[in-house]
Amino acid sequence: MVKKFIVFLLILCSLLTFAACGGSDSSVESDDTEKITLDYSDVDVNAFVKSAVYEGLTVTLADKDASKEAALWDIIIASAQTEAVPEDKAMYYFNQTKEYYMYFAGDIDKDYEYVLKHFSTDEEKMMEEARVLVKKDLLYRYIVAAEGISITDDEKNKLFDKYVDKYVNDFGYRREYVLANMTEMIYDSMLYDKTMEHLIANNTFVINGTT
Repeated sequence: MVKKFIVFLLILCSLLTFAACGGSDSSVESDDTEKITLDYSDVDVNAFVKSAVYEGLTVTLADKDASKEAALWDIIIASAQTEAVPEDKAMYYFNQTKEYYMYFAGDIDKDYEYVLKHFSTDEEKMMEEARVLVKKDLLYRYIVAAEGISITDDEKNKLFDKYVDKYVNDFGYRREYVLANMTEMIYDSMLYDKTMEHLIANNTFVINGTT
């Protein structure tokens, strides 16, 4: 059972990270190929993000294998000045997390409360984590707009097959589903990755004081 818990936790973290970085919409594949979407087209990012420092930072990594992306986002999120995030967007992440925990509880024939206790969490913590994900979403969009980052048609054509393979191999989607339903998400992922390349190139990363 311990192994099953670990596998579930890794899947949960990867899915939420994937959703948080997915661009204008985040989708989850279901058996009937319906889409559950998180849409920011109705949100004025500048109404929520008052200031954000995302370049010229010195980011300390725990070791050489630590994620530059995760460490950088921790600093950006912690230091940014934002208004309260849209609660409907936070509820999206909260509901997704709750559904994953409830599904897992049923899979191992345990109560939902048992699973939450095992993961040392509760619904209040889940909601706070959901708000952090929305804050990241807003900051990401703020940075993209401020820096004028975009994906060219040439980049879309050149990288498309690579991203299809990534969605199939890393996230477990069916290739047919990706090709039929996820073109815009792929372009959004390209934009996110290009934004991270820009951020990593414009910040300094150190390990125990060494660049």
